[in-house]
Amino acid sequence: MKLLHFALPVLGGYGETFVGRSLADQLTAGGVQNHFVTTQAVESLFGEGVYPYDVIDADPERSVHEVVERVMTEVRPDAIVLADYTNYWGHMVRNNAAEDPWFIEKYGVPLLPIDMWEWENTRFAYDFCGRGWGREYDRHILDMDVHLRPVPVAHVDPGPSGKGYPYRLTAPEPAADERTRAAIFAEFGLSPEDRLVMIPVSGWQQPKEVTRQTTDMMVRLGERVPELLVHYLNQLPDRTHVLIVGPVPEPFAKFPADRLHVLGPCAPDRYQRLLASADLLLSLSMSAVTLARAVLMGTPGMLLTNRFTVTGRDEVSEVDRALGGLSPVVRSWLEEVAPVDPFLHWPKGLFHFVEALTKDNGYLSALARAELFDETAAVETMHGILYEPAAREKLAEAQSAYVRAVDALPSTPDVLRAAMTKLGLKTS
Repeated sequence: MKLLHFALPVLGGYGETFVGRSLADQLTAGGVQNHFVTTQAVESLFGEGVYPYDVIDADPERSVHEVVERVMTEVRPDAIVLADYTNYWGHMVRNNAAEDPWFIEKYGVPLLPIDMWEWENTRFAYDFCGRGWGREYDRHILDMDVHLRPVPVAHVDPGPSGKGYPYRLTAPEPAADERTRAAIFAEFGLSPEDRLVMIPVSGWQQPKEVTRQTTDMMVRLGERVPELLVHYLNQLPDRTHVLIVGPVPEPFAKFPADRLHVLGPCAPDRYQRLLASADLLLSLSMSAVTLARAVLMGTPGMLLTNRFTVTGRDEVSEVDRALGGLSPVVRSWLEEVAPVDPFLHWPKGLFHFVEALTKDNGYLSALARAELFDETAAVETMHGILYEPAAREKLAEAQSAYVRAVDALPSTPDVLRAAMTKLGLKTS
């Protein structure tokens, strides 16, 4: 069987690309051949030669249609994987295929969309910080009989329509052994008694100006939320080190330089070792792929989000009452930075968009969680995971219970075979 994967992250997202690569990795083990169509923004992730690939935007003189026509003729796939559905549609709309983003259906090859958001349960629009509900996304996925759903973040069940095919996000990744962890710690000058907090940051989380994809509030939150992170991290013991992978938000200049470590984009195997060696993975995005990987490999993961709408001083007082008191620093920050919209996906928002995804989702039980504006809870939760064995063990037990549920899913090759059978295709 041969699959053609369209991995076209609109904002150059490495997470979405990892999801597509991870699916191919699992299917390769089951004898499937994989070919990718990707973009220049993430081409480096395919440079090691594991999979043949084409770059859809490599030649500005060639249209999307021309590139796809050539690839389809050369590869002759049995099915097309949209890795993922959202980014495929977004890329086509933005790059000369807006009049017919689904022109690939003319080839008569079945489509297998990766459905990271469980689209059938949404209103097909994002709610953005500073903008409210955006334009409606394409609903064509509702016409497709198979929705491949990576777990986490998706639920482990097929959903109300029965079209969902949940599969493990990634093959089991090894937790760090003592030698690997010691080598990582030695690289950064840490002692065995030190603790390492890993914070991945993507470029889209640090927008510098208002564009078609951003708002003034997103820019402001991208700049200012890290101030609270630094304030919280500075309250942890001096043995706490922070590793940022990606662009460094400016407020981290106020974190002790000798305990701040910075890396750019890493090779996949190195990134895996870093993630496995961390004592805590800290994220402000519920859908972050790195957070999901951390949970699956046993690295403690913590999620900071905001459920409050704050437009002025009156709402600051409401937040104060709801949280049982705001710290002076957080109160001052809110009064200065407001307005602030709720978000589960910093700094974009998507608070209401993912409500159905969060409902009865066991993934959330495997995470440590705190409200961003609850300073006491945020600091105490981080401290507990890093320095209190009982707190760390409690989270580890919750993670293990969730991972057992994920491991009970059929193997990913078996999921693909079931999906192909659903579409009336032979799987051998």
